[in-house]
Amino acid sequence: MTKRQVNVKFLVWLLAGLIVLSLGVHLTHNYQVRQQADGFLAQAAAAESRGEFPQAASALKQYLVFSPNDIAAVIRYAFSLEKSAKSVQDRMQVAMLLEHALAREPARHLLPELLDPLLDQGPVVAVIGIHR
Repeated sequence: MTKRQVNVKFLVWLLAGLIVLSLGVHLTHNYQVRQQADGFLAQAAAAESRGEFPQAASALKQYLVFSPNDIAAVIRYAFSLEKSAKSVQDRMQVAMLLEHALAREPARHLLPELLDPLLDQGPVVAVIGIHR
């Protein structure tokens, strides 16, 4: 019976190659995700500049899937939704988004300007507990 010997050098190189390949795939994926998120942000900015707020809201919603902690984007999303709101439910969603932003960053200086028109809506905002 012949004794088999493990080729340690080959295994080390194979493992090193797999680690480098895995790292490359991971970094490429992160780069592509960041590029896609930045693309959504650029689409939103372009739509906002054209006054197409429903399209801006859609792009910002997609961006927020990648960066849910970007409070500035949440505020822009709420602003775009507010500009295109057609129903009480839409305005309630805006108020909830702004409440979320306020809870995450209490000192946010833009929120009072955005909240004032909503607070005049009365019962819609009172439902979620935002008070003057």
